[in-house]
Amino acid sequence: LHVRSRRQRQMCIRDRVRTANGVASAAMVRLDSVSVGPIERRNVSALVTENDAIGVGLLGMSFLGQLASVEFRGDRLILTDR
Repeated sequence: LHVRSRRQRQMCIRDRVRTANGVASAAMVRLDSVSVGPIERRNVSALVTENDAIGVGLLGMSFLGQLASVEFRGDRLILTDR
């Protein structure tokens, strides 16, 4: 997974979201591009949590929803581009 953003600015963390770990403070951002292997999408909406509240980076539906298919085979995630 590779994420690029040309703009770095101070974020206003003001929204509250529910995560598997409970409620967290977060900010909506727009990423210039997100790439997974050869699949790349530009101008992707994302959520940044305060103090690493989730603990890991997650691929969300703003990226996955743009693909032809998302499939689990055993311990593999198979992403198919349009």
